[in-house]
Amino acid sequence: MTPVELQRALAQMPSRSALVLTFHCLEGRSPGECAALYGIGLPEWEVLFFEAARALANQTEPLADAIRRPLATRLQAELAHPVAEPLPASAAAAALILHREEVHRLRVEAERAAASSPARAREAWLRRLAVAAIIAISLFVWLRERNKPPAPTPSHFPLPPRGVG
Repeated sequence: MTPVELQRALAQMPSRSALVLTFHCLEGRSPGECAALYGIGLPEWEVLFFEAARALANQTEPLADAIRRPLATRLQAELAHPVAEPLPASAAAAALILHREEVHRLRVEAERAAASSPARAREAWLRRLAVAAIIAISLFVWLRERNKPPAPTPSHFPLPPRGVG
C-alpha cells in the first residue's frame, strides 16, 4: 500500500482502530506501552491491534475467538521478524510502519485542511448555536418554575371532621 492509500484507510476506519495503529505503527510505541495506555493486558491488546490491522487490510469477515488470539500473536511475531508469506494484516501493518513519516505528514496535512474548511467552521457555529439554545430553554424553564407557587403538600389540605367518613 502507498502512503496515500494508508492515510485514506486510516481516515476511513473507526477511530479506535485508527488510534491503535497510530500508537504502535506511527508513533512507535511498544505493545506493552499501548496495552498500558488502554488499561488492558498484553494479550488483549494484541487482539485489539490484530483487529485494527485486519481493518486496515480491508478484511471484514468475522473470526472466532479461538482463531483470533493465535493469529494476533503471529501478527506480532511477523512484525518483529518478517516472513515470506505474511498475514494480510501483517503486510498492512508493516507497510504502515515502513511509511510512518510520510503517512504522519499526510495525516497532519489532512487535519489542517479539515480544520480550515468552511464545513468545519459551519459545524463549530452550529454547535455554539445549539449550546445557546439549550441555555436559553433552560433559563426559560427555570424562570417559569421559579415564579410558580409551591405545590400544596398533604399537610395543607384540611382534615375531615371526626366521625364523618
